[in-house]
Amino acid sequence: MRTKKRNRRAELSAFGGVLLALFLAPSAWAVDCNSFKVWSFNIRFDNGSVFCASDCDNDWYKGELTSGRRNVAKAYLQGYDPDIFGLQEIKNSGPVPGFVVSQLQDVAGWFPGHNYYAQDRGDGEHCAIFYRSNRFDRLGAGTFWLSCTPDVQSKHPLETNNFRITSWVLLRDTYTTDEFFVFNNHWPLNSTARDYAAALIRERVHQMAGGFPAILLGDFNCDELSSPFNILIGTNAYPGSAECTNPQPVSQQDLSLVNSYREAVPVWDGEERTYHDFSGNTFGKRIDHVLNTRDDFAAFTAAVRRDTYAGGCTNAGCYPSDHYAVEVQFHVLLQNVQVDLQQLDALCELGTEALPFNTIAEAVNVVKSNGTITLRNTSGNAAVTINPIRGPVTITSIGGPSIVGK
Repeated sequence: MRTKKRNRRAELSAFGGVLLALFLAPSAWAVDCNSFKVWSFNIRFDNGSVFCASDCDNDWYKGELTSGRRNVAKAYLQGYDPDIFGLQEIKNSGPVPGFVVSQLQDVAGWFPGHNYYAQDRGDGEHCAIFYRSNRFDRLGAGTFWLSCTPDVQSKHPLETNNFRITSWVLLRDTYTTDEFFVFNNHWPLNSTARDYAAALIRERVHQMAGGFPAILLGDFNCDELSSPFNILIGTNAYPGSAECTNPQPVSQQDLSLVNSYREAVPVWDGEERTYHDFSGNTFGKRIDHVLNTRDDFAAFTAAVRRDTYAGGCTNAGCYPSDHYAVEVQFHVLLQNVQVDLQQLDALCELGTEALPFNTIAEAVNVVKSNGTITLRNTSGNAAVTINPIRGPVTITSIGGPSIVGK
């Protein structure tokens, strides 16, 4: 259990060699070291056979390896290439002679630059978490069940047809040295079990993360105005139920979660449906979500990805799943940010003393509430205060020639 937030300011001497390697690596060009892309995607389970049994147009395989939803999903995922992505319902079925019938192994093969963690929930399905291996190191991982006995493979008594789980990883960002948790969830269909799941997850995130940054994602089977969603973010109290021992309540002061998509897209435009049942419908609300701990990350873009592709389906366009993926791009927020207006554009800017930003706008995007932005190579030593979206920020200047712009 982690009980307090660590000081995550970069120890530059400790990872300077890593950053030097980043500069010299051919793949480092155009890397944004202070942001990353996250996806939540219910990939829809595969029936475990290459031979069509039902719902043939939407099978992972459709009679052979060269057609079906499999190749459509490959184009979809590889086309956007998220840094971190959580997949729900992804199966790792047993092999059929002559074939490897495994969605999990397929996706792992498509992303050789990612590592992953996945735990079978009890019926072949997983909540897998993939993460870019040249940026993130995994420090820990695990799974708990959304049941009355979370640490034992089990079902909630009111959710008798399906196991439901939360899988998690603890990652270290080798660019920024930050450590943070990612929780990937697939919630129950039963409303009482879903309220319980929300309260249990809130309790577990607080117990495990203990003030560390965290990102939550998954198929919640409910929208952002629902009771369980608001139990998760702490705006509604869990009413309790007779089926399970009630989780301990966690105050918003102890765990403040932000609806990441809504932070980047403040107003619902009516076209946010994520579960479409292979229909292509777009009107409605998301049941697939991304959240983050407040003042640790800032969501600066968000989208529901609705691409279709030519594939093995009978129609000209084929959907990768019966869900659309939700995408959020995050900045890592910093308490103290350095800006050098004379600095030329670099391969990598972290806002640190060794790798400062070269515009105030970049610094404002990543500074924490009540954080400090220090301007280097400017005239005078006066301090000024500005008010970006996250609250007042102090800007101090360190003497030098006055430079306006780059």
